[in-house]
Amino acid sequence: MSAVDELILEEAERLKRIRAAKLRDFDMLPKGSIRKKRINGREYHYLQWRDGKHVRCKYIPADELEAVSNRIDRRNNLKNEIAAINADLSKLQRIIKT
Repeated sequence: MSAVDELILEEAERLKRIRAAKLRDFDMLPKGSIRKKRINGREYHYLQWRDGKHVRCKYIPADELEAVSNRIDRRNNLKNEIAAINADLSKLQRIIKT
């Protein structure tokens, strides 16, 4: 096995470790989006997500709104990062097979 092949295999293993860590973080964060509802002239914020065929909602107190919003943004960023890692792994797998 050449040095280049070893380097490619090392990179693939490194990406797999990074992906596993990001997936663990991803699973710990809330999914869905924040929706505003106006009830009797007052605005209330809800976390809304899909659970199978059902759409679920959970009230978010005003003092927790920013924290929940940041966690949702973090989840979306992780989703994009994981997709990029998967694309890189796919390219490396094609190189390894040839």
